[in-house]
Amino acid sequence: MSGYSLLSREELIDIVKDGVIDAPFENIRKTSIDVRLGSSIMTEHCTPAYSGESHKPVIDLSDESTHTVSIGWDKQDIPDTGYIMEPGSYILGYTIETFRMPNWLSALFTIRSTMARRFINSALSIWINPGFRDSNLVLELHNISKHHSLLLKPGIRIGQVVFLRSSPVPDSDPVIERYSNQLGVTAGRPNPRHDDGIISYHIHTPVTELK
Repeated sequence: MSGYSLLSREELIDIVKDGVIDAPFENIRKTSIDVRLGSSIMTEHCTPAYSGESHKPVIDLSDESTHTVSIGWDKQDIPDTGYIMEPGSYILGYTIETFRMPNWLSALFTIRSTMARRFINSALSIWINPGFRDSNLVLELHNISKHHSLLLKPGIRIGQVVFLRSSPVPDSDPVIERYSNQLGVTAGRPNPRHDDGIISYHIHTPVTELK
């Protein structure tokens, strides 16, 4: 990565002390910090009108200001006994850790190798921009197994974050700011560069616990 320098353990200890990330010191590795799964998740909600095989809603990926349909999410707390992810299922989670990124620091999230070898994947949105502040990191988690369910429990070390130093960037960026100040698990937000619409989200809570 041209123009970036990777922070190593002593520098990682410093950014934890400075409050860039509120991670326990025992989760600091040689060049990364382990992050933990938070206590609530969101799953895709399928309304009765679209529960069949036909007439499924379509999301226009080229339009970040509006969608042709509402995106529905079920939000629930993960019980102490855990949440079962069925093969092929997709959820939103979040990190317990809160980030307060200065304007000279970026970060990259990856699933821990131990978790990846147990079929959990998060390869969708993994970059943390400078200026991302006072927010938990939302995780897009996917069970890529064909034959195994996965049991997720709050507090597991789900992934790791590496931090990259760069030259400072402008403090104010509306695209970055739309995902700042988000705590817990949250759905996507409209792109502030589009002024003529919003994404409509329906949050359904609570949801029946999987047994």
